[in-house]
Amino acid sequence: MEKKLENLPLVSVIVLTYNSALTVLETLDSIKQQTLQNIELIITDDCSKDNTVEICSNWLSLNKERFVNASILKVDLNTGTSANCNRGLKVSTGQWIKFIAGDDILLMDCLQSNLSFSTENDSKITFSKLNYFNDDKILKEDVCGVELRRFSKKSLQGKRKSYIRNSVFLNVPTLFFYKEVLINLEGFDERFRLLEDVPFILKALDNSYDISFLDKTTVNYRVQSNSITTLKSPNFTNDLYKCYKTFRRPNLNSFNPKDLIFKTYYDIDFYFKLKGFNRRKWYKLFIKFKIILRYIS
Repeated sequence: MEKKLENLPLVSVIVLTYNSALTVLETLDSIKQQTLQNIELIITDDCSKDNTVEICSNWLSLNKERFVNASILKVDLNTGTSANCNRGLKVSTGQWIKFIAGDDILLMDCLQSNLSFSTENDSKITFSKLNYFNDDKILKEDVCGVELRRFSKKSLQGKRKSYIRNSVFLNVPTLFFYKEVLINLEGFDERFRLLEDVPFILKALDNSYDISFLDKTTVNYRVQSNSITTLKSPNFTNDLYKCYKTFRRPNLNSFNPKDLIFKTYYDIDFYFKLKGFNRRKWYKLFIKFKIILRYIS
């Protein structure tokens, strides 16, 4: 197979690994099996304590000819997700960028579908739908499809306001980027070690970069893995709260009834989470109120 496919855009797939030994082979195989051929593969490991790097190195020795370029980045100190993304971005040579965690799976036409849609619609940032899965079993399909379709119909300013109010529904594992946008916005904010997505998306919307919706499922997102442990960790909660205080709360106007509802909700929510009350039954009832808020964001 030719190493370089002339006149076709190169897509850099950046695989983010950290203690991903049990799952990363599925991720890598899903990239190898893509219908799109013009792929650069970059594996960037954030100082795994297991044998993730060895597994990836062995896999690459057998499969590197599939890709235009293929490499592994390693560091001696764990730096967090945002810095890991930036390392992969820095060495990438593709015109388009796809990040994927080392426990998720790209559906076979993920890259081709995103590239075709983004090119045809002049979209610099594209998002799509995903499935929740675990142990080869699909747990839930078309995740957040309704919210995503509603979000996609808003104006740029409408999307910005909606995302400030409710930033959790945008399916980050499905994002597909034009590299120039990532460079122009100086990559991901490393002040937030475990939260690469929300600060970046807010910055993109603030800088008039629209986000387009590809109404198609492109990724299987693993829900019972180290990623869930991360989502429940105090460090992740602290990053979310810091992002809320820095970017979102200042843009929620107390004189706007909808904004006031969201500000009050998040103030209470983070108070409970930071105090460690988020496992109590009455708090779980409170959190269900968020379902209602989705429809007014």
